[in-house]
Amino acid sequence: MEESRRLQHLTSYGIDLDQPHESLQPYVELAKYIADSPVCLINIMGGYNQWTIAGDGLDEKVIPKEESICQDTIKVNEPYEIKDLEKNERYRDRFYVAGKPWLRYYCGAQLTTSDGTNIGAICVLDTEPKVLTEEQKTQMEHLAELIVESIERESQNKNIAYEYYELKERFHTLNHDVRSPINGIVGIVDILVEDDGNENLPTDDLMVIKECAKTVVEKIDGVLNSIDEQKGSDKGWRATRLEDILEKVRNLYTPPAKKKDISLLLDNNLKESQEVSYSLFTNLIQVIGNLVANGIKFTPRGGSVEVSLYVEKEGNTLSLEIQVKDNGEGMQEKQIEAFNNDEELKGTSGTEGEASFGIGLKHVKQLVEEEGGTIQVQSANGDGTQFLVTIPLNSF
Repeated sequence: MEESRRLQHLTSYGIDLDQPHESLQPYVELAKYIADSPVCLINIMGGYNQWTIAGDGLDEKVIPKEESICQDTIKVNEPYEIKDLEKNERYRDRFYVAGKPWLRYYCGAQLTTSDGTNIGAICVLDTEPKVLTEEQKTQMEHLAELIVESIERESQNKNIAYEYYELKERFHTLNHDVRSPINGIVGIVDILVEDDGNENLPTDDLMVIKECAKTVVEKIDGVLNSIDEQKGSDKGWRATRLEDILEKVRNLYTPPAKKKDISLLLDNNLKESQEVSYSLFTNLIQVIGNLVANGIKFTPRGGSVEVSLYVEKEGNTLSLEIQVKDNGEGMQEKQIEAFNNDEELKGTSGTEGEASFGIGLKHVKQLVEEEGGTIQVQSANGDGTQFLVTIPLNSF
């Protein structure tokens, strides 16, 4: 599967990458037991980084994609085993092989979703070379299937909870919209009934109208109370707010920024809290995250990457503006032209030799355009890069 499509599928699951997934920890312990290995990780492969969402035996929760072995695991459809990492030319220089904890063995099974997308892997590692039996590898594959089922179930539950939350909010709005005119009808009826000077008024009929109106209001109140009492239906759900995105970005990208001594500056210019849809929230994290990761990769040690959020209003139209800028190497004119023309970007290495996969910015542009937005880039070779993303909010 094309990498940009794989990342789109991954984004749709809305996996919380900056939080430990305690529900997956039993699978980690079981894999360690099956493989008789001291280290087990459940890794998700992003566009630039590998994220460990559950595991034991290694402290690193995020590493550059080029340092990962799981990035190769997801390219095949069977357990990927390296019997001796030290003797393998591709992996022997990885920091966890050439240095502490001096790992020597790896075996990973793909996390393949129901639509056939490999989003990551569960892997076991050891400090001694060895080989797993076919039965052990099969058990690893079964664990991978169970992990994917858990991830998909959590994603579905989030979507259901959000849909319920939205439905409840809409019903509260509908309640207000319907109650106001009905209360107006009741008020007019009361005025007419109290008018003793008009003997021709059909008082009995007016009272029937009043009682019918009151019955409608009572029915609405009953339904609303019933919805509010079902507290478990949106359990674990809270409104997704634009300001929360910056905290997510901080949690996810501070570790890789610190490794290069790069300042990650997050500037919230929102004048008030702004709720957005769950799907837009997860897409924005991917958009900003990929741009930040790109900035970190192509900014020299000691530089900075800055993210700013604004909400602009023009007439009745609200739009979100995101600025991501760095003081790194900048983009060449040919790269900018390829980006603007939706052409494949030729991968280039980062300032410290980090590998480039040439799909991050393409994925960002696809996500922005799916949300009805635009993305512009301003850059000069050797003079940093600034991306400006504009996304309409009224349609959500």
